[in-house]
Amino acid sequence: INMPAFSGDMATIKPYTSLAEKLGMLYFQAENVPVKKVEVLYRGGLAQQDTGLITLSLMKGMLQGMGNQHVSYVNTEEEIKECGIEVVENKTTEIMKYNDLIEVKFFTDDNRELELKGTVFGKDTEVLVSFFGYEMNFELADTILALQNDDVPGVIGKIATILGNNNINIASMHWGRKPSDETGKKAQSFVAIEQPITDEILEEIASVDGVNRISVLEFN
Repeated sequence: INMPAFSGDMATIKPYTSLAEKLGMLYFQAENVPVKKVEVLYRGGLAQQDTGLITLSLMKGMLQGMGNQHVSYVNTEEEIKECGIEVVENKTTEIMKYNDLIEVKFFTDDNRELELKGTVFGKDTEVLVSFFGYEMNFELADTILALQNDDVPGVIGKIATILGNNNINIASMHWGRKPSDETGKKAQSFVAIEQPITDEILEEIASVDGVNRISVLEFN
Protein backbone atom coordinates (compact mmCIF):
# COMPACT_ATOMS: atom_id res chain seq x y z
CA ILE A 1 0.00 0.00 0.00
CA ASN A 2 2.82 2.39 0.89
CA MET A 3 5.03 1.66 -2.13
CA PRO A 4 4.90 3.70 -5.37
CA ALA A 5 3.87 2.12 -8.67
CA PHE A 6 6.69 0.07 -10.16
CA SER A 7 6.89 -1.89 -13.42
CA GLY A 8 10.50 -3.16 -13.44
CA ASP A 9 12.27 -6.34 -12.37
CA MET A 10 12.28 -6.12 -8.57
CA ALA A 11 14.97 -8.81 -8.21
CA THR A 12 17.31 -6.65 -10.29
CA ILE A 13 16.28 -3.32 -8.81
CA LYS A 14 16.13 -4.13 -5.08
CA PRO A 15 19.92 -4.24 -4.41
CA TYR A 16 20.25 -0.86 -6.10
CA THR A 17 17.46 0.69 -4.03
CA SER A 18 19.46 -0.27 -0.94
CA LEU A 19 22.67 1.11 -2.46
CA ALA A 20 20.99 4.37 -3.52
CA GLU A 21 19.56 4.90 -0.04
CA LYS A 22 23.04 4.49 1.44
CA LEU A 23 24.53 6.94 -1.07
CA GLY A 24 21.97 9.52 0.00
CA MET A 25 22.71 8.93 3.68
CA LEU A 26 26.45 8.89 3.03
CA TYR A 27 26.55 12.36 1.51
CA PHE A 28 25.01 14.16 4.47
CA GLN A 29 26.95 12.13 7.05
CA ALA A 30 30.26 12.86 5.34
CA GLU A 31 29.70 16.44 4.17
CA ASN A 32 26.68 17.83 6.04
CA VAL A 33 26.32 20.74 3.62
CA PRO A 34 22.84 21.60 2.22
CA VAL A 35 22.24 20.89 -1.46
CA LYS A 36 20.06 22.70 -3.98
CA LYS A 37 20.15 20.08 -6.75
CA VAL A 38 20.91 16.39 -7.19
CA GLU A 39 21.57 14.68 -10.51
CA VAL A 40 21.48 10.89 -10.65
CA LEU A 41 22.76 9.03 -13.71
CA TYR A 42 22.13 5.33 -14.32
CA ARG A 43 24.67 3.58 -16.54
CA GLY A 44 24.66 0.26 -18.36
CA GLY A 45 21.94 -2.28 -17.77
CA LEU A 46 20.30 -0.11 -15.11
CA ALA A 47 19.44 2.40 -17.83
CA GLN A 48 17.04 -0.16 -19.31
CA GLN A 49 15.17 -0.60 -16.03
CA ASP A 50 12.39 1.35 -14.35
CA THR A 51 14.65 3.33 -12.00
CA GLY A 52 12.01 5.49 -10.32
CA LEU A 53 12.12 3.42 -7.13
CA ILE A 54 15.92 3.69 -7.00
CA THR A 55 15.77 7.47 -7.27
CA LEU A 56 13.08 7.57 -4.59
CA SER A 57 15.33 5.47 -2.34
CA LEU A 58 18.17 7.91 -2.93
CA MET A 59 15.94 10.79 -1.85
CA LYS A 60 14.76 8.84 1.18
CA GLY A 61 18.38 8.23 2.20
CA MET A 62 19.15 11.92 1.80
CA LEU A 63 16.33 12.84 4.15
CA GLN A 64 17.48 10.24 6.68
CA GLY A 65 21.00 11.66 6.46
CA MET A 66 19.54 15.10 7.20
CA GLY A 67 18.02 13.70 10.40
CA ASN A 68 14.49 12.80 9.24
CA GLN A 69 14.21 9.27 10.61
CA HIS A 70 10.43 9.04 10.06
CA VAL A 71 10.48 9.52 6.30
CA SER A 72 8.73 6.88 4.17
CA TYR A 73 8.42 6.14 0.46
CA VAL A 74 5.00 7.80 0.59
CA ASN A 75 6.12 11.22 1.78
CA THR A 76 9.69 11.32 0.42
CA GLU A 77 8.99 13.36 -2.72
CA GLU A 78 6.92 15.90 -0.80
CA GLU A 79 9.61 16.25 1.86
CA ILE A 80 12.33 16.76 -0.78
CA LYS A 81 10.27 19.48 -2.45
CA GLU A 82 9.73 21.21 0.90
CA CYS A 83 13.52 21.21 1.33
CA GLY A 84 13.82 23.00 -2.03
CA ILE A 85 16.00 20.27 -3.56
CA GLU A 86 15.68 19.65 -7.31
CA VAL A 87 16.24 16.01 -8.33
CA VAL A 88 17.09 15.15 -11.95
CA GLU A 89 17.29 11.60 -13.31
CA ASN A 90 19.26 10.64 -16.44
CA LYS A 91 20.18 7.36 -18.14
CA THR A 92 22.78 6.06 -20.56
CA THR A 93 23.50 2.54 -21.76
CA GLU A 94 27.16 3.48 -22.27
CA ILE A 95 29.40 1.40 -20.02
CA MET A 96 32.56 3.02 -18.67
CA LYS A 97 33.99 0.43 -16.25
CA TYR A 98 31.09 -1.35 -14.56
CA ASN A 99 28.10 -3.07 -16.18
CA ASP A 100 25.72 -1.19 -13.88
CA LEU A 101 26.53 2.04 -12.11
CA ILE A 102 24.79 4.78 -10.12
CA GLU A 103 26.43 8.21 -10.35
CA VAL A 104 25.09 10.91 -8.04
CA LYS A 105 26.14 14.56 -8.23
CA PHE A 106 25.29 16.87 -5.33
CA PHE A 107 25.23 20.59 -6.09
CA THR A 108 25.72 22.40 -2.80
CA ASP A 109 24.37 25.72 -1.60
CA ASP A 110 27.96 27.03 -1.55
CA ASN A 111 28.32 26.27 -5.30
CA ARG A 112 30.35 23.07 -5.14
CA GLU A 113 29.75 19.85 -7.06
CA LEU A 114 30.40 16.60 -5.21
CA GLU A 115 29.96 13.13 -6.70
CA LEU A 116 29.43 9.61 -5.40
CA LYS A 117 29.43 6.44 -7.51
CA GLY A 118 28.38 2.95 -6.55
CA THR A 119 27.57 -0.45 -7.97
CA VAL A 120 26.43 -3.89 -6.83
CA PHE A 121 28.52 -7.02 -7.28
CA GLY A 122 26.79 -10.40 -7.27
CA LYS A 123 23.37 -10.40 -5.63
CA ASP A 124 23.79 -7.81 -2.89
CA THR A 125 27.40 -6.66 -2.41
CA GLU A 126 27.13 -2.86 -2.38
CA VAL A 127 30.39 -1.21 -3.43
CA LEU A 128 31.43 2.44 -3.34
CA VAL A 129 33.65 3.08 -6.36
CA SER A 130 34.10 6.87 -6.18
CA PHE A 131 33.90 9.26 -3.24
CA PHE A 132 34.10 12.99 -3.93
CA GLY A 133 36.70 12.40 -6.65
CA TYR A 134 38.67 9.69 -4.85
CA GLU A 135 38.70 6.33 -6.63
CA MET A 136 37.53 3.54 -4.33
CA ASN A 137 36.60 -0.12 -4.33
CA PHE A 138 35.03 -0.43 -0.91
CA GLU A 139 32.22 -2.72 0.22
CA LEU A 140 29.79 -0.72 2.34
CA ALA A 141 29.33 -1.87 5.93
CA ASP A 142 27.10 -0.90 8.86
CA THR A 143 29.69 1.42 10.44
CA ILE A 144 32.55 3.08 8.58
CA LEU A 145 35.21 5.60 9.53
CA ALA A 146 35.83 7.94 6.60
CA LEU A 147 39.14 9.75 6.89
CA GLN A 148 40.93 12.26 4.73
CA ASN A 149 44.63 11.99 5.47
CA ASP A 150 48.05 12.93 4.18
CA ASP A 151 49.25 10.28 1.74
CA VAL A 152 52.37 9.39 3.70
CA PRO A 153 53.58 6.18 5.37
CA GLY A 154 52.42 5.36 8.87
CA VAL A 155 49.09 7.17 9.15
CA ILE A 156 46.88 4.12 8.67
CA GLY A 157 49.06 2.07 11.01
CA LYS A 158 48.60 4.61 13.81
CA ILE A 159 44.83 4.59 13.31
CA ALA A 160 44.72 0.78 13.38
CA THR A 161 46.77 0.78 16.59
CA ILE A 162 44.33 3.17 18.31
CA LEU A 163 41.37 1.03 17.29
CA GLY A 164 43.11 -2.15 18.43
CA ASN A 165 44.04 -0.64 21.79
CA ASN A 166 40.35 0.13 22.30
CA ASN A 167 39.19 -3.38 21.31
CA ILE A 168 37.58 -2.21 18.07
CA ASN A 169 37.93 -4.79 15.32
CA ILE A 170 38.59 -3.69 11.73
CA ALA A 171 36.42 -5.64 9.28
CA SER A 172 37.94 -4.11 6.15
CA MET A 173 40.00 -1.14 5.04
CA HIS A 174 40.58 0.73 1.79
CA TRP A 175 42.19 3.97 0.71
CA GLY A 176 42.11 5.81 -2.59
CA ARG A 177 43.59 8.80 -4.39
CA LYS A 178 42.19 11.30 -6.87
CA PRO A 179 43.34 10.42 -10.41
CA SER A 180 43.86 14.12 -11.08
CA ASP A 181 46.09 14.57 -8.02
CA GLU A 182 49.53 13.89 -9.47
CA THR A 183 51.26 15.03 -6.31
CA GLY A 184 49.57 12.31 -4.25
CA LYS A 185 49.43 14.57 -1.21
CA LYS A 186 45.98 13.49 0.05
CA ALA A 187 44.20 10.16 0.36
CA GLN A 188 40.71 9.10 1.40
CA SER A 189 40.61 6.13 3.74
CA PHE A 190 37.62 3.98 4.67
CA VAL A 191 37.72 1.68 7.69
CA ALA A 192 34.80 -0.65 8.44
CA ILE A 193 34.57 -1.37 12.17
CA GLU A 194 32.56 -3.93 14.12
CA GLN A 195 32.15 -2.24 17.53
CA PRO A 196 30.73 1.13 18.59
CA ILE A 197 33.19 4.02 18.69
CA THR A 198 33.17 6.82 21.26
CA ASP A 199 33.79 10.52 20.80
CA GLU A 200 36.96 10.15 22.88
CA ILE A 201 38.38 7.58 20.46
CA LEU A 202 37.42 9.76 17.50
CA GLU A 203 39.23 12.69 19.10
CA GLU A 204 42.31 10.52 19.59
CA ILE A 205 42.27 9.50 15.92
CA ALA A 206 41.68 13.10 14.82
CA SER A 207 44.79 14.15 16.75
CA VAL A 208 47.05 11.76 14.79
CA ASP A 209 49.58 13.67 12.70
CA GLY A 210 48.43 13.39 9.08
CA VAL A 211 44.71 12.98 9.75
CA ASN A 212 42.88 15.99 8.33
CA ARG A 213 39.26 14.99 8.72
CA ILE A 214 37.17 12.14 10.11
CA SER A 215 33.49 11.21 9.79
CA VAL A 216 31.45 8.27 11.05
CA LEU A 217 29.11 6.73 8.46
CA GLU A 218 26.32 4.55 9.84
CA PHE A 219 23.78 2.59 7.79
CA ASN A 220 22.13 0.22 10.28
